[in-house]
Amino acid sequence: MKKALKIVVALSLALVLALGLVALTPPVQASTGPALVDHVVLNVPAGVTRSAYQPLRFMSWNDATTEHHAVFERSWLRPGSELLIEFTGDTPSILLFSHDGVNAPAQNGWNIFVAPDRVANGVAAFGYDSILAAWGAQTFVHLDELSVLTRVWGNAPGSVTVRRVTFRTPAVDVPNNTPPPPGPSPTPDARRVTISGTNFYVNFGQEEIFFVGGNTPWNNFNDFGSQWGNRFEYEWWDDHFRQLNEMGVNSTRVWITCDAWGGAVILNRDGTFNSITPSFFDDVDALFRIAERHEIYIMATMMSFDHVRQNADPHRSYLNWRAMLRCTDAINSVINGYIIPFVDRYKHNPFLWSIDLCNEPDWMYEEDGVPWENIMEFMARSAAAIRQRSDVPVTVGMASVKYHGPANGDRVGNMLDDAFMISLADGNPYAVVDFYSPHHYAWMTPWFNRPFEMTPEDFFGMPIRRPVLIGEAPALSETGSTLALDYYNLLQNGWTGLLAWSTNGVDTSGGFNEVQEGVLGFFAMINNSTPIWAGSRATSLDMWANHLSERNADEAGLGFAEFDRHALNAGGSIRIEHTGAAPNLIVRYWGYTSQPIPPSSISNGVAVYTYADIVAVMRSASVNASWANWTDVFALHLVSSAAGTVTRIDFLQ
Repeated sequence: MKKALKIVVALSLALVLALGLVALTPPVQASTGPALVDHVVLNVPAGVTRSAYQPLRFMSWNDATTEHHAVFERSWLRPGSELLIEFTGDTPSILLFSHDGVNAPAQNGWNIFVAPDRVANGVAAFGYDSILAAWGAQTFVHLDELSVLTRVWGNAPGSVTVRRVTFRTPAVDVPNNTPPPPGPSPTPDARRVTISGTNFYVNFGQEEIFFVGGNTPWNNFNDFGSQWGNRFEYEWWDDHFRQLNEMGVNSTRVWITCDAWGGAVILNRDGTFNSITPSFFDDVDALFRIAERHEIYIMATMMSFDHVRQNADPHRSYLNWRAMLRCTDAINSVINGYIIPFVDRYKHNPFLWSIDLCNEPDWMYEEDGVPWENIMEFMARSAAAIRQRSDVPVTVGMASVKYHGPANGDRVGNMLDDAFMISLADGNPYAVVDFYSPHHYAWMTPWFNRPFEMTPEDFFGMPIRRPVLIGEAPALSETGSTLALDYYNLLQNGWTGLLAWSTNGVDTSGGFNEVQEGVLGFFAMINNSTPIWAGSRATSLDMWANHLSERNADEAGLGFAEFDRHALNAGGSIRIEHTGAAPNLIVRYWGYTSQPIPPSSISNGVAVYTYADIVAVMRSASVNASWANWTDVFALHLVSSAAGTVTRIDFLQ
């Protein structure tokens, strides 16, 4: 969980990814070698001049020198690739820039201009080998900016219109956004979660499962095998999972290690794997015993952006994790020393239902400057290792869809693109994720919309051929909604679950009470065809405990039940079977309580309250002058008098 994703992109290392893999008829003869795929990262309509590069994440226009350049992510520079620029007028060039001048002997590595290898039919082509030779180093690790220029700085202003920029990269066998190949056959167990199409299933693929879930990221930060000493509290986890099961939660997301300083995984200074603390697997063994006892499916989050964050780390261990992400050999050593042993130990336990490789890696790029190609190489190689040896589904918990969908407006591109990940793992087709699990918080809505009222396809802006759930969303939800409604709307719109943050209140986004209210409200909403409550006067308060968000009785013997407003929608009604006096309905809204509202009708011991009549009474009553609309309501109270007994309550839609 993170407070806010940067929306204003820095003036360097900006990233533009393709809307998809777009075929482009090559006006320049492609070089020989492996089949190539075109990623069109800029397409300006004919007739639009260089001053109108609207699709770019970064543009600079200097009136004095008429300089204009567009910055692209260096991860597109892959062996065998080339850059194609369609233009009219003077020939454009590209600029390579390093802020520190490291590892680029040519021109001291500051501003290196590269001319095209060839120009034909209005297309300038720049080959990978030529760009690397101009850079003057063996890799592009210290390259900060790759800019497409409409003129060469220092020369007289040119007359250039760039119409399309394409990175042509080696093709991979798996097309973009198609279902990844399956891992090994699952160990037979009816409780094991499997994937078919865009859904999750249990009972050997016969029963679809929707994850009514939460996040229990930690009890004590770095609970498992912590370098800070014994922090795993068996009794707490056992009691908490029991409570989650009783309220109806079927899954939760747990951070297996939380950061570099206190986590159980220890790396050397060069980023290679050193060791795992002795108590780590004992603690995680206990966690999975508890999960199995209480039937709570675990999404195991293996690391977080915190691993590369300094925070209060006195040992500067975070630098070890940054070093790991920069080196393929170090990445492989961590996979062999940490990821694979974890998977091999728990892959037969059906309650390890998925592995989240990293919590919000977006922040590593945005706030810590770790290049995306380094971050995603670890994800790609880890995914391949897991999926080649187990059937445990793999995901990456992205902070938002900014880096998790087609480039469009404030969305930069899909870092979980199949082709991109596979290319970072030497073409291994297993180097993909099995499902998507983006996070969403209220601050994101103005930039990326709310996912809850949209289908996954509409939210991502691309076809979706694998399951999608929300891996984090606040238990307090957003103004105008509730957690119950968020669960419900996702279910109705084809998502596969929601993991609310957090079940134990690790911050101000909500905790156990909010999750409980949301889960119980959700089940009330989907079970409108069955009684929300049924019982006798003598047992009513106890019976309500399993279904209501609140219950109470005063000294006068009144029975009191509180329901979430989302249990009653426009066009709906509340049906109450009773003996004796009918109950009263009271509406609570933003610090006010309405006068008792009478039933719309009473017949044969059944009182009915319609949504329309409730709204009409609220609008007409002078005491409710501060009330505006149904979204102001936060609770409905049903109060039965001592002279009446409620035997059944139904919310009808």
